[in-house]
Amino acid sequence: MIIKSKDTIAGLPALKVRKFLKQVRRYDFFDEKYVAKHLALSISEARTFIKKLVALKFITTIKNKSKSSVTWEITPKGISLSVASARPIKRQAADKQFKELLSRVEVVNSDPSYLYRVSVVVLFGSFLSNKPEIGDIDVAIDLKVKESNLQKNEVLRNKKIKDAVLHGKRFSSWMEEISWPELEVWSFLKSRSRGLKLHNYSIHKEFLMTAPHKIIFQSEA
Repeated sequence: MIIKSKDTIAGLPALKVRKFLKQVRRYDFFDEKYVAKHLALSISEARTFIKKLVALKFITTIKNKSKSSVTWEITPKGISLSVASARPIKRQAADKQFKELLSRVEVVNSDPSYLYRVSVVVLFGSFLSNKPEIGDIDVAIDLKVKESNLQKNEVLRNKKIKDAVLHGKRFSSWMEEISWPELEVWSFLKSRSRGLKLHNYSIHKEFLMTAPHKIIFQSEA
């Protein structure tokens, strides 16, 4: 999906709506107070905005009999908008970036210095079309640890983190430090490719099963 910076959706700037939907993707549901707060709207304006998003099928109402308040959740169409690009990519450039990604997947899976392997690669979004310009190259990836033995894996993780520090790596937080063995793989796969958007397969699996997609690579070994 491609959006333009000057576009409006449900009465608000398209980029602002995209950012909002990207935020609500992290939650199971949200209410009108959340909408009003995060978009700096009055409750009345938030209700109008919500009605428009429902009509456009970007969100849907959750029927909750145990609560008197109404809540909503994002739809697959809304998730597509949340990752939409404002800068289209030429098909030839996109094909090149995707082939380079698959080459990096092979490197990760064959290089023992990486503690994770890529088990699933799923393509979805506008790249599946035949259009000469696309929004982004949306790829869902699942990572699995290579060493199944928990104790051995822990030793390898600690060594990986220690080696990173010795080579000048500075972590911004404790969470980043303990997650480094996995983050290193994501960073290498991304390799600063502008049009490439990598998504965690385990998080978006349910959405992917309801949207057009293509399994490029899958391995349980």
